[in-house]
This record gives sequence, C-alpha cells and structure tokens, in this order.
Amino acid sequence: LKHRGFGRGLYNSFGGKIDTHINETPTEGAVRELHEEANIMVSPDVMERGSVGTLCFTFEDQPDFEMVVHLYRIDLVDVFSNGVVVSLAAASASAAAAAGGAAAAETERPPLATATVNVSQIRGCDEITPEWFDMPQSIPFDNMFADDSIWMPILLQADRHVKFDGYFHFDAAVEHLTCLDYYLDVKEEDEEEEEETKTKNDGEAEVDSSIINIRHEDVSNNNHDNAAAAEAASAKSSGEGED
Repeated sequence: LKHRGFGRGLYNSFGGKIDTHINETPTEGAVRELHEEANIMVSPDVMERGSVGTLCFTFEDQPDFEMVVHLYRIDLVDVFSNGVVVSLAAASASAAAAAGGAAAAETERPPLATATVNVSQIRGCDEITPEWFDMPQSIPFDNMFADDSIWMPILLQADRHVKFDGYFHFDAAVEHLTCLDYYLDVKEEDEEEEEETKTKNDGEAEVDSSIINIRHEDVSNNNHDNAAAAEAASAKSSGEGED
C-alpha cells in the first residue's frame, strides 16, 4: 500500500523510476527498487531471468507522453518454509509510480526465476507498506490501478514463464483514472509452440468471453469491475510519472 506520491492509497507491485543519471538498466532499477521498498535482495541475473515483458501506457490528456513499464516476476523461497514458494510481481519502469506489494502462494512446479530470502526480514519504507495475500483472488483489485486487474492475475497464476506485450490508454495521468482502451498479448515461452492470448477492444481474440465483455467498457479503478476481470483472467490462465 502506497503512502505518498503518485498512487497514494492504492496497491500495486514494487517498482519505480529508472535512474537515468547513472545509466541504470530496467533490470538494475528493479533490483534497486525491490531492495529499497521491501528489503529484498535479488541478483541482477535472477531479476533478468524473471523478466516478463513490457506494458506501455498513454493518456488522453497528455497525447505526447508514453510510459513504459518493464515487468518482472520473482518467486521467493523462504529459508524457513521447506521450499514453499511465494510469487512476487515486481515492476520497474522508465517512468512508473512505486507502490505496495501483492503475492500469491504456490507449491507446484519450480519457477524459472527464484530467490531464497528470509521472509521475516521483509519490511517496507516510508513510501510503502508491503502486504501479502494468500491467493490472487484475495488481492484488492478494486483499490489498484485499473490495468492491474487485467494482467496481474494472469502473471501470478501462470505455472510457466510468460511474456507480456501490452498497451493501456487512460483518460488522465492521475490516481483515479479510467482505462479507455487496451491490448494485451501473453505468450507462454516454454512450450514448443507458443500459445498466444490476445485481448482486443473489438473482441476478435479467442479469450474468455467475460474478459471481452468488460473490454468493451471503460475500466476504472475503485470499482467492482476490476475484481470481475481478475476472476475472469484467473480462470482463463488456470508496471515519466512522479514518484
């Protein structure tokens, strides 16, 4: 849960802006932000293996502005948990707001990118407080940015490495915004033939019909449509703003 800056009062993945003054890469930025915001140390190599693509954001009130978010999924293994895995969605963006955290427990299929940590040492900072959720369906999508309810359940429910290529168009670059249009392409990389899920505004993609239905409407945060989107995405599948 974020306490200040852009997105205050909302939940989101760990993340923040890339430090262009030191020529920081997206992966290096994700490593730094995760340590600053949650006291979790992950090596750049592990973070790079956890890369799951990018999401682009545009805004109706700023036609010349585009925000690119680099997404990462790192599964944390607690040193005291006998191998139980916790999935962590971490986002590092060239221009993204940092916020809180959400996670889902998994006990099957070793993930591609893992890091062993002492979960008891995870802590927040003055900007955010990490909160953990047992299941993706428990995540409060009605108190998150509107796009999170679309892509995050797919990422957390995936039992193999996936890659996102997404685009979201909002009405304004403010906290309580409405998603006017989006496109999301999801590929499972570890199959011989990549399966592809495409969600489009015109409903031509072969995806769950309930996703298509909300696709035709404005998707705004702080409403119950987000939770419905999360459930639909979970069923189908089973990240320069101001800081």
